[in-house]
Amino acid sequence: SRKDFFHFTQSTIKSHSSIQALEWIPYVIDEERELFRQKAINDGLQDYAIRRRDSSGQLIPVEQQPEYYPVYYVEPLNQNKVALGVDLGSNPVRLKGLELARITRNIQATASISLIQEKEEQKGFLIFDPIYKQLNNSLDPADDEFKGFALGVFRIGDLFDTAISPFKSLLDPLIVTVTDVTDLNNTTLLHSHSHLEPLQPLIGSQWHYSQNIHFANRSWKISSTASTDFYQQYSNNTHWFVLGFGILITLIISFYLRSLIHREAEIKALVKQRSHELDLSEKMNQAIFKSAVDAIITIDIKGIVNLYSPAAEKLFGYSPEEVIGQNVKMLMPEPYRSEHDGYLRHHQETGVKRIIGIGREVQGRRKDGSTFPMNLSVGKSQVNNTVIYIGTVTDLTKIKQKELESREFSDRLDLATRAGSIGVWDYNVIDGSLEWDQQMYQLYGKTFDENHPVDYAVWKQTVHPEDSQRTEAELNEAINGGKQFDSEFRIHWSDGQVRFIKGSGLVLFDESQKAQRMIGINMDITLQKNTEQALLQAKQAAESANRQKSAFLNTMSHELRTPLTVILGYIPLLKSNDNPLPADTIVQIAEDMDLSGQHLLEMINDLLDISKIEAGEMILDVEQIQAQLIIQETIRKFENLAQQKNIELQSDAVDFNFSVDPRRLRQILINLVGNALKFAHQGSIKISAQDEAEFVTFNITDTGIGIAESDLPFVFDTFRQVDNSTTRKTGGSGLGLAITKKLVELHGGTIRVESILGRGTSFIFSLKK
Repeated sequence: SRKDFFHFTQSTIKSHSSIQALEWIPYVIDEERELFRQKAINDGLQDYAIRRRDSSGQLIPVEQQPEYYPVYYVEPLNQNKVALGVDLGSNPVRLKGLELARITRNIQATASISLIQEKEEQKGFLIFDPIYKQLNNSLDPADDEFKGFALGVFRIGDLFDTAISPFKSLLDPLIVTVTDVTDLNNTTLLHSHSHLEPLQPLIGSQWHYSQNIHFANRSWKISSTASTDFYQQYSNNTHWFVLGFGILITLIISFYLRSLIHREAEIKALVKQRSHELDLSEKMNQAIFKSAVDAIITIDIKGIVNLYSPAAEKLFGYSPEEVIGQNVKMLMPEPYRSEHDGYLRHHQETGVKRIIGIGREVQGRRKDGSTFPMNLSVGKSQVNNTVIYIGTVTDLTKIKQKELESREFSDRLDLATRAGSIGVWDYNVIDGSLEWDQQMYQLYGKTFDENHPVDYAVWKQTVHPEDSQRTEAELNEAINGGKQFDSEFRIHWSDGQVRFIKGSGLVLFDESQKAQRMIGINMDITLQKNTEQALLQAKQAAESANRQKSAFLNTMSHELRTPLTVILGYIPLLKSNDNPLPADTIVQIAEDMDLSGQHLLEMINDLLDISKIEAGEMILDVEQIQAQLIIQETIRKFENLAQQKNIELQSDAVDFNFSVDPRRLRQILINLVGNALKFAHQGSIKISAQDEAEFVTFNITDTGIGIAESDLPFVFDTFRQVDNSTTRKTGGSGLGLAITKKLVELHGGTIRVESILGRGTSFIFSLKK
């Protein structure tokens, strides 16, 4: 990768100042030119193109030709960025070196080339090392695949200065030259070292030394000549010094060149290794990319498509040529098309991620204009500091069709899922160990603790004691008999909750039919059980209500018929002229008819009141009254009836004023006192009232027959009569207490009953002031 190339070359570049650049030059044929360019763009080189220099030195796109040698990696990058994409084959000198290196498979150096530096112009040279890849484990080199070149660009002057730097002061009086003599008919001076100007060379072979060095198919001649200054400094042994320094310079430069070539070989080995790894990775990525069932599309920060998989072509109907280089929103219908560019800008400005890293269901648009549901997952990555977005598209059309076809089933499944979560368990029959998934822990109200794993004993402790023996017997029966475990049982949580569980399991046997494991599920059916219980209770309540209504209707028909019978029975007597009735008889008849009419009116009023209350139409008319006044009115109303039954009416209430609806309070007291008189045959009925902070509390206590404890919860029920036979004896609609309770509640109060069978009853109610 570009990062690997950077790290590997840094130490070499830092330790060798003569290196202008180290590069990787891949071999690209014309058929793969566009694919290569796309690969470079995906690698972060957004404006990458294969180029050459024209006659004026400007970079222009290279013309179509059979093959290219473009610069792909280069370090240092900042100083040599302009070299990216430059086709070395477009330069005749470099092309000659490239072709020779490729044919011989050996490192080759070029003739000198001009390098324009920041300070001065100096000559340089290139070293090419061809990279071949062995194919299919073939031992025949002819089968190897040519991949490209590892390339070094070197500055000759800096190379010479670096090599002789330890002896620079000694060599200053010498005239040292480096000449390329590879072609004797066309020799080229590469470098001349002379720091004392002007230097006068000595004439004579004894003052001159030269030696040829050979490397990378080039021949360089190193020459040293003594100057007059050198002679004056080393007059006694001048010619020996010339010889020694000449040999030393030759050895140093030879060693330095060989170290560069050795480093070039190391770079070649790295490139070869990395190329092999990259090739494998590329092939794997291409295989994944081409064979992926889901469509894969990559875009840049502007939304421009640079990769478009075969699956995407099949899904959207566009060819890669129609999509690559275009904005990805062409694959979107409205409103996604209009919103896309704005979303990209918002993300780049704020960093807010809406769908990156997650899946999102959106709509896609095909070439024919049709739309389809799809799941879009977007990932974000950086390649060489360039942001790319990778989108994976899954066609949801068939899934949506299946969803539509199975909607009824899904609804039932969803209902079952809401009714109770499902947990999975794995029981080892041999050692008693038990494995639960996370849902099982939730079902049993427990938290996973790796230091205290659950086992059979822990599970057994959670089973309700009343179900434990039966459930364990069913489990053992499945293990011993090979039957499927299917049971319902209760469990208790640590906080006291009781839950209902539906358990199912399948026993796994070995070859000898010995049980080894049980795998099964648990489902919380508490809601189902509670629903069943509620339905049963509702059914029982409905049946009870029907029975109560039937009894009530029977009673009411009897109670209404009785006074009507009295009234209708007297009317013929009053209408008859045959036997005129005495005056006292007529008076008695009138009293009986009045009593019957009042009784009939009372029952009709009860029916009207209960209807108004249940319809929410009862309105209170609140005013200030005296408590003692209402109590005394009630006592006077029942005084005659109480005397007839030898019952004493009492009141110890202290007089006080409070706000209440007097008519409804009077109705409450009449209902309670009248009810007490019906069921009391001797003793007393006492009315008391107490003024408290926020409430006024009344207590009506009698010494009547009392109410059985089992009937106390039902005394205020509508259409409910504690004892139908007794009610029929005493008369009444059976609605009085129900009306009383609702009137008390309308006043913001409460009412309760206390009774001991055979000793009497107390009704206590409080009204909010």
